[in-house]
Amino acid sequence: MQEKLTPRELEVLQLIVQGKTTKEVARLLGITFKTAACHRQRLREKTGTINAAALVLFAVRSGLVHEGRSPTALLPKREGLNDRFASLSEAISRSRILRQQSRVARSEFREAKEAMFDGV
Repeated sequence: MQEKLTPRELEVLQLIVQGKTTKEVARLLGITFKTAACHRQRLREKTGTINAAALVLFAVRSGLVHEGRSPTALLPKREGLNDRFASLSEAISRSRILRQQSRVARSEFREAKEAMFDGV
């Protein structure tokens, strides 16, 4: 590797290793498709690879990723950051649960309404 990878490039690399497409990377990181594509291109340039498969191979051979460890594990720890991510993760989980409960409630409401009017 000729140039050091930035923290954002390490994040993108981790997502590529997980098999994410450019569109998925953009959505997960809250960036535009074009920005995600630029990150991928810079990764390929910095690592001298030509595609995602070669990037994954490079990441594994370089020790940037292996089973149970992500490139972000190589980043310096920042106080409080893990707590904020944990809080965000919990909020997202609660949001998903509430959406599911809402779907169930709407479905039950529709069924009850249909049953009520079926006898009329």
